[in-house]
Amino acid sequence: MNKVNKAIQYQWFWSTMVIGFALTLSIIVTHSNRSIFLYLNNWAVRSSPVLWSNLSILGDTLVALVLFLPWIRKRNDLIWALFFAAIVSIAISQGLKHLLAIPRPPAVFSNNTINIIGPIYKNNSFPSGHATTIFTIISLLIFTIKNTKLKLFFFLSATLIAVSRVVIGVHWPTDIIGGMLTGFLSSYIGLRIYSRLNKKLPDISFSVISGIILILSVFLMSFYKIQYPSTLLLKNTLGVVAILNHIIGVYLNDKKRILLTLSEVKGNS
Repeated sequence: MNKVNKAIQYQWFWSTMVIGFALTLSIIVTHSNRSIFLYLNNWAVRSSPVLWSNLSILGDTLVALVLFLPWIRKRNDLIWALFFAAIVSIAISQGLKHLLAIPRPPAVFSNNTINIIGPIYKNNSFPSGHATTIFTIISLLIFTIKNTKLKLFFFLSATLIAVSRVVIGVHWPTDIIGGMLTGFLSSYIGLRIYSRLNKKLPDISFSVISGIILILSVFLMSFYKIQYPSTLLLKNTLGVVAILNHIIGVYLNDKKRILLTLSEVKGNS
């Protein structure tokens, strides 16, 4: 990784961390966590509950993997970095959830005063697991792509997915910011670990990643239960698209390999 890319990485990482901590501190100092929650949660009745529940499941770990893995399966560096980042994010998020044991909004407000879409969760609020998942994956892309507009698109998309957890009534605004910080930190650490170990790590073949994607997609469609009935169409559509992407990708990869083999044979003859 050259110096320019490292500078860009540092810029995105530190600016996100500083802004995230500043927002969290301002919410704590002004005691505005509840008021911001109520404002955002009211979006559930001002717009479509179906929209927010579908946005919410994009932060589900399995759904997010099925959505993003097909686009990075040729990048050994990103696969390994994501692997390390996932370990770090799980350790941090689950550790904080059980250590802090902050009650969720449904445990603080009565059910008739807030809008709850889907199942009611009351415990282990901070940080948001969905926000952590989506920001871990998105920040990995932000750190490694060059297109600034695409970076902003990914960041805003992840933010919208994370905010949906407040709109559907299961997380505080600070949980979302905590998930963003955890995601960015985990992704950054994952990349740093990979950069130190990359020469010792084995290559993950295209066929192995494609096989994993296929298994995850079939499991998502056939066996994975998401407690939001309105998201069934999106869940199955993502699975079908990932399977079709797998089939096309394998075909194109095999075709490329055959052409390379024929070219080598022709060159040696």
